[in-house]
Amino acid sequence: MKLKNVLPLLVVLALGCRREKADVLFPEGEGSCEVAFQVKPDYTLHDMVLTRAQEQPALEDFGVRLENTRAEVLREWKYEEVPSLIKVVPGAYKLVAWQGTDSIYPAFEAPYYYGETKMTLKEGDNLDTVVNVGLAAVKVAVAFDESFDFEYEDYFVEVKTTGDSLRFLRDETRTGYFKPGNLRLRFGLKLRGENVYREFYPGAIGNVTAKSFCRMKLSAACENGALKQITITTDASTINIPVEVDLPVFFLPKGAPKVTLSGVENGGALETTEGVSRAATILVSAAGGLTELKVKTVSDTLLARGWPAEVDLMSATEEQKAVLRENGLQWSEELDAKKEVKSLVWVKFDRVVKGLNTAPRMTSETRFTVTTKDKFDQTGNEVNFGVQVAPPVFEFVGEVGAGNVWAKRAVYDVKYISERETPVVECQGNDGVWQTLETTQMASESEENVYECVGKGLASNTEYAYRVRLGGHTLDAGRYRTEEELQVPNSGFEEWYEEMVWEKTIVLSGGKKVYAFYPYAANENDKWWNTRNRTTTQPRADASWFYGAYPGTVPTAKEDWTAAEHLNSHDGKSLPINAHRGNSAMEIATVGWGKNNWTVSSQNTEKKTAGILYIGDYDASQSNDADKEIYGHAFASRPISIQFYYRFYSYNNETTKAYAELKDENGVIIGYGECKIVVPTNEFQLGKIELDYTQQKRIKTITIVFLSTDSNNPATKPVKGSDGAWGKGYGDSRHIGSILTVDDVELIYE
Repeated sequence: MKLKNVLPLLVVLALGCRREKADVLFPEGEGSCEVAFQVKPDYTLHDMVLTRAQEQPALEDFGVRLENTRAEVLREWKYEEVPSLIKVVPGAYKLVAWQGTDSIYPAFEAPYYYGETKMTLKEGDNLDTVVNVGLAAVKVAVAFDESFDFEYEDYFVEVKTTGDSLRFLRDETRTGYFKPGNLRLRFGLKLRGENVYREFYPGAIGNVTAKSFCRMKLSAACENGALKQITITTDASTINIPVEVDLPVFFLPKGAPKVTLSGVENGGALETTEGVSRAATILVSAAGGLTELKVKTVSDTLLARGWPAEVDLMSATEEQKAVLRENGLQWSEELDAKKEVKSLVWVKFDRVVKGLNTAPRMTSETRFTVTTKDKFDQTGNEVNFGVQVAPPVFEFVGEVGAGNVWAKRAVYDVKYISERETPVVECQGNDGVWQTLETTQMASESEENVYECVGKGLASNTEYAYRVRLGGHTLDAGRYRTEEELQVPNSGFEEWYEEMVWEKTIVLSGGKKVYAFYPYAANENDKWWNTRNRTTTQPRADASWFYGAYPGTVPTAKEDWTAAEHLNSHDGKSLPINAHRGNSAMEIATVGWGKNNWTVSSQNTEKKTAGILYIGDYDASQSNDADKEIYGHAFASRPISIQFYYRFYSYNNETTKAYAELKDENGVIIGYGECKIVVPTNEFQLGKIELDYTQQKRIKTITIVFLSTDSNNPATKPVKGSDGAWGKGYGDSRHIGSILTVDDVELIYE
């Protein structure tokens, strides 16, 4: 055995300059010598030794004393009290510095530092003296390797040099300090299944000196299935102490393999539903070296997939292991790499349980049995358990009917619990073949395990049978025809009808006529689009003023247009409106009407009304135009969204919007969407109304509404105009606000 001092402790402590006065240690009249001390501490090597636990000792913690040759203490100081000069009679002396004490050794976390300097002084000497102070103890740290856990239930080691010993328990992290001497160990080892500690005394490691740091790693080495020896090694940065100790025969455990089962009692059964995992783990410890771990299986589901009825995981073929892994079995890597294993190993069945199937409305059962052997041909205790698999939680939420079938999709609310499968929507056409639709699902915000499942890719106006499938389980949804992919008529606003609503002969000017303008053809019986022209195009009885129907005017496009030019062009000129596509677009504007409408100089009119374009009708008999209820048009299909193209001129920084309502047979809104328009634009932009439905029901009416402003108190300003503007007088209002142009409305069904 060799002890190698790799890096000893050295603390240089120079004492003095702490108190500006002298101590005189001789009778008056005798010759004297002077000793001066300069404080110059040096901890260069200190950090290496104290890596594990200790802080550097502070100088204030040191004591200093002066002794004579008979070890008598002549004077003792604390560090702060050391004088700058000491006067003594000629002779031999020893200057000592220390911190702590070795009287308590051995002890945890209590280092002791000591240093001395001897000197012989003649009369008249004046000497500067330095004391080298170092760790005056042996430092020991112990760490147990995890290999002890495989063989022993509990363990400790006692360490001593001279005097008493220190006990290092299995989880001890503190550092011990000892007086220099012969280093010895005593082990206490408690074998698994025993209630007593067996004591073991290996031979002495060797003599260790002060400033030594023994950082020992203890490991239990195993050979041929049995514990053979304890190995002691140390960190190479301190002291190199490689020691191998053979254990007595009675320390060698030779018990048969022990198999434990967690998650279910041995012989019991796990109850689960298809697609849901349950914890079931096998743990095997074999001190004699595990050489066989067999899994026997009784399962229609697994055997049909190629799972072996019996397999030894330690000698299975790669093909067998591949099948086991594909079906969710997991095991310790050691079982693949070694012919015998003494460490604790495991086999997990959690994912296997999740992958088990059962027939609809039936419960299936699978059973597993695990057996083991060690190198000494000892058989471990047998473990077996079963898994009972019921059909998964899988059901419709709410009633299912024709309302779940849209033009190109089918939508079902489904409750299910499965870690393996997700529901898919399927359809069956006239060919009798079931096809899986592209299915997306969204979790409910209010109900746990409930999802909206949407199957996409249906053809409109086509009859299908529907079902929702989860693995091998299906929910029948009935047979229905998809909705027709309908569009609203005149969505490009190419057909218009004009109507003269008032005419009066005036002698000087020849006559006045007022026209209303509507987005549908003349004599059309089933009118889709409507405006507020009938409300806002009303002259006074005495004909002293009147106003034209500005909302709804759409002349043919002739030249480029800007909103500002549009607003200021009411001076008798023709008004061009470029359409997004085709020859016409629908323009609506906020108008001031009623009293003062004809007076351009006035800022206020009796009423201000947002221009409105909508599908449906409203009750014109209500006095307050803003409160008139809009009734939708009969409609039989549910779009997913509505898109359109628009241009917007904002007056007074106002915003506007478009919205849609879809109602059931009782007039209840079951679908709604809104598109806010806030940014003015001279160029056509794409707008989109995303529709949100609250119920899976067929609709009876649809309403689409466009407003020139969504302000509750819209602003208008006077503009130029005449009773003959734009050719026939429609649009001759003198007070105009924000303007919205709409074209090419389209219903989207994807």
